[in-house]
Amino acid sequence: MKTQTSHTTPIDNPGYSGVYQQQGRMITDADWNALTDIEKQRLVSALRDAIASGAPRQGGLAIGSGGDDPLIEPGILYVDGVPARLQGESSKPIPLSGQPDCAALPRLENRGGQPATLFADVWELGVTALEDPELMDPALHGADSTTRTRTLVQVKWIPGEWETLPDVLAERGSAPLTLTLRKIVVGDDPCDPCASEMDLDERIGNYLFRVEVHDVFIKDAERHLVLKWSRDNGAEAHEVEHAPPGFNQGHWVWEFYDADSEKTAGLYFPEDHPVQRGVLKTEFTVPDASEGPHHFVRQWDGYLVLNLDTQTLEEGQDRGTRLHTSGSSDAHGWVGLDDGHLTLNSELLEFQLTHKDQHFLPGDYWQAAVRETVHNSGDRVLGSAGEGEAPLGVRHHYLILGHLNADGTLVEHDDAERRRFAFPPLTDLKASDVGFTQQCENLYHNAENVQQALDALCDIGAEDIAYRLPDACEDQDLTPRELLEKVADDQWPKDKTTVETLLDTLLCHFNSDALPHTLKDCKSEEGPSYRELLKLEKKHQPTSDVLNQILCETTAQRIPLDREAELCEELKRAEAQTVQEALNVLCRRDTGGGCARVVEPGQLEGVLRDVMASNAEHIWLCLKPGEHPITGDIPVSAKKLIRITGAGYHASQIRMTFREWGLKAPEIYLVDLSIQFGDNVRGTIEIDGADVTMERLQIQGSERQDEGPMLRILSSHSGGLNSLFLNNSRLLARGGTALFLEHVSQRALIQNNYIAGEVHYSHSISKQVDPHTQNIRSNRIEGDRVEGKDSAFIIENNTVQRWVSLMESGLVRRGALSQPVSGPVTLAVNQNSLGVGSSFIGQRLNAYGNQLFGASGNDQPETAVWLIANQLIATGHMGDPPSLVGRFSAFRHSLDNNLLDFKQL
Repeated sequence: MKTQTSHTTPIDNPGYSGVYQQQGRMITDADWNALTDIEKQRLVSALRDAIASGAPRQGGLAIGSGGDDPLIEPGILYVDGVPARLQGESSKPIPLSGQPDCAALPRLENRGGQPATLFADVWELGVTALEDPELMDPALHGADSTTRTRTLVQVKWIPGEWETLPDVLAERGSAPLTLTLRKIVVGDDPCDPCASEMDLDERIGNYLFRVEVHDVFIKDAERHLVLKWSRDNGAEAHEVEHAPPGFNQGHWVWEFYDADSEKTAGLYFPEDHPVQRGVLKTEFTVPDASEGPHHFVRQWDGYLVLNLDTQTLEEGQDRGTRLHTSGSSDAHGWVGLDDGHLTLNSELLEFQLTHKDQHFLPGDYWQAAVRETVHNSGDRVLGSAGEGEAPLGVRHHYLILGHLNADGTLVEHDDAERRRFAFPPLTDLKASDVGFTQQCENLYHNAENVQQALDALCDIGAEDIAYRLPDACEDQDLTPRELLEKVADDQWPKDKTTVETLLDTLLCHFNSDALPHTLKDCKSEEGPSYRELLKLEKKHQPTSDVLNQILCETTAQRIPLDREAELCEELKRAEAQTVQEALNVLCRRDTGGGCARVVEPGQLEGVLRDVMASNAEHIWLCLKPGEHPITGDIPVSAKKLIRITGAGYHASQIRMTFREWGLKAPEIYLVDLSIQFGDNVRGTIEIDGADVTMERLQIQGSERQDEGPMLRILSSHSGGLNSLFLNNSRLLARGGTALFLEHVSQRALIQNNYIAGEVHYSHSISKQVDPHTQNIRSNRIEGDRVEGKDSAFIIENNTVQRWVSLMESGLVRRGALSQPVSGPVTLAVNQNSLGVGSSFIGQRLNAYGNQLFGASGNDQPETAVWLIANQLIATGHMGDPPSLVGRFSAFRHSLDNNLLDFKQL
């Protein structure tokens, strides 16, 4: 690229992958250009590995109809990984002769009726502000800061049918060049008669020297080479009409050119076709339109024209000195020609060029950076001793696009070419887009791609594939081969056959009679196995014998019951070993069989009415996931059991739209359910049972749940509420009382629950008193004392808004018990989160590790929590703020026996 650069930076060696600035260092043009070259090289390498050469199916360059001027579909083309695009003025095809970047192309009709090969020549062209005025910045008074490059794609032709392009179309030229700084001398020193020469003290300077192949042409059947060179990289160029003063003066060679002549790098065919390149002149005389391009002008130090075939210098000049082949070999302008080697003395450098048996491409160039801080007269600045360097570029990349017959018709692409010039994106890759290597002609019928190969497989017949029967199978007492030999008799092959014969025999004769089966020992400790119940013999036999016995003799009496599955209590009996025995057990149940009745969403209300009408002793319902509304008052009662289970309180939901729902039975189970009251319904669920289990429940009141308890658990059965188990549940009252408990006569476990609302607990008292709402300390409460039964009440790991233990009157006087407490014999309150104002009453009270919440500042009551017991152990509690105090009492006769330790209550 002929532009104002200081020097070139190689990127191939030592294989740089990036350019990084250093703190406080200057940035040079070579650094920026090296980074651009590295990134460009990495992109091209990646595309070469992934694509190589070709055109995409969508938007790719394509050759249209033939003739003397074939049409080209503009688009993208990849050549050796280099991406290029042939631009057109519109989306319409353009003729071969009308390419915007290839005006010098000779016309196809000049091929003399021969076949021709169309190929793409892809290379990079430098663009300066002369060719593109947009690169000049008006804010900088029209100065240009950078230059650009364009990747050109030129569709050219060469006579003949070429499978691969000839060697003459090389990527770039091959001629090696050596440049050496001249040792400048003058003649004899008049002051020293003995001296024949002396050094001239002259600075080396700093510049980028460029040698470029201007043209390679044939004249009178002889090949000619035109070279030109410049000490400023050939970058001094201007518009002819706006050349600065003095630009037309001096000992220079001027090149007059235009945008089209700059795009003529590379070779054109026929080789004797004259290509209009820039016009070189030793005087600043602008060519007219008939002479050649004249829009721009560029300065060079010198040029030469060399006849390569005769090895003669035809003309040339360097810095005003005419080139010559006679005289002193040290003289400026001297040219030496010796058996394919050229030596030239320019004003600054000595050229050593080998041109014999070498390729030259118009546009080839060499560059050498001269630096006076490192170079001295006589130093080589390009090449090494005895070995020159090949040109840097311009690099050309070629790809055959198609072929024309002698009559001008376009030869249709073969399959490989079709895939190359219409490759799909990876997301649309099909079998027809993948090549195929032919290795079995009879099998694949000369397929060229995978799709054709697969299609060819469709025609393969089983008669074409041989098959050899195996020898006797080892460790097998009975095999399909032995059975088929008996079943198929004479039709079964004896030795080698074809797949067709074998398949025909199998399809016609292979059945359960020919399929062996081995019964295994399958005894079970849980009960008899299916094999034992069917009385199948453990031996090798045809599958038909086993199937016939199963199909003919299988009854419910011979199908074993799965003893490892979850069974209801009735089916766990030893008498239920088979399905028939299990059915007999279930038929004897009062519910008419079945462990639970499955209820679909929306059917619960009807099922409850049916069950109540049947007066069943056991009610066991399993609610499937969904909403189960109850719109009417349907009290549910059973003589022995009510069990209602669901799939989890997020799945099975009972929605109440009336005020009260009652469940009454000696044994009640509510598990994995959600019960929710409708809007504006102040509802109550009343559980009346002797043994109550409630686990993984969510009961949610309405926004107006502020009157009466949301859940009430009591017992009207003889003996009272024997046991209560409330675990892993959420009671969300939204205000008021969430849970009201009557007394528990034996045991209760309230564990792992979240209760948003108050819990009221009453132990069969005559007059209920709430120590939080009544001033017990200042008022003596008198009344009857109520004795309690032995019972245990455990409250652990719960979060409760407020727990209220309602006690009998006359219990507390002047801060101490006036009489023994009659509540639960054992009351354990451990590791709960309790609201301030809670109270707990029991005969023996053990309170440990509870957390209090709910009061701060002026709202803090005098008593944070009440602990009232005959015997009391209270340790390790926490409150927020820690200043909250607890109120405790113990019966005076037992006070000495209490262990009392309040830390932060």
